[in-house]
Amino acid sequence: YITVATLGGRNTLWGIILPTLGTAFGTFLLRQQFLTLPPGLIEAAELDGAGHWRRLWQIVVPVTVPTIATVTLVTDVTGSARVGYVGLDNLAAGATAAFLIANWAGATGDVLLTLSHSWFSGEELRERGFRDALADLAPERRVHRVSDAGGLDDSMVDLVGAAIERHPAIDSVYSIGGGNRATLTAFRRAPTGARPKVFVAHDLDADNVELLRTRQLTAVLHHDLHADLRRASRLLLQAAGILPGPAVTIPSQVQVVTPFNEPSRLR
Repeated sequence: YITVATLGGRNTLWGIILPTLGTAFGTFLLRQQFLTLPPGLIEAAELDGAGHWRRLWQIVVPVTVPTIATVTLVTDVTGSARVGYVGLDNLAAGATAAFLIANWAGATGDVLLTLSHSWFSGEELRERGFRDALADLAPERRVHRVSDAGGLDDSMVDLVGAAIERHPAIDSVYSIGGGNRATLTAFRRAPTGARPKVFVAHDLDADNVELLRTRQLTAVLHHDLHADLRRASRLLLQAAGILPGPAVTIPSQVQVVTPFNEPSRLR
């Protein structure tokens, strides 16, 4: 509230919308896009005297417009008078992760829960689904939460390392918001140096695909974004009366991907 009020967002529509735009998927997608920008492009603008904001708005944003449009399309603005919801069933995803850990890692031991940020939309639902299901499936397992690393690997390594030091019984990980390479680095640097028994992550980005193929991740929870786009288009056409039938919300199913059932489009 203080940040939005300081920026002059009180009693404005953008002041309501802006805080809800931070999602794990959006952060990941924009970060991956920014990483593809040629360093020489930014350096050339800097040599020409362009400051930080000018480089952002005149160099970075114009070449990132397609990604920004994608994030805008898939972002869920909570509490809006929306036609329907398209995307992952986050409660079910969290419960699925709890089921996998309880069955693959056993009923005892602690679990590390990692998030991108404590207020990212959707991540809190995954956490709730995970905690509720784990309390039922493996009540002796304690959950330890790490969040707000700011998207920085070094910060994530430090936070995870501190959690392992305080709670040496941690033997499994449920990564809701990424930073998985950093999490694995922290485990390697721990006194035991052992990998997690079970490591469940989200989304088949390039890093997670590589970690899955090298067996450093046990499973990745995935959903089909192409199907999401088709479903969103159908909902909009139904809401406009172009297609018959009511606009009904059907969240995407959670797909459990292991090293042995990788989607064919990634091969």
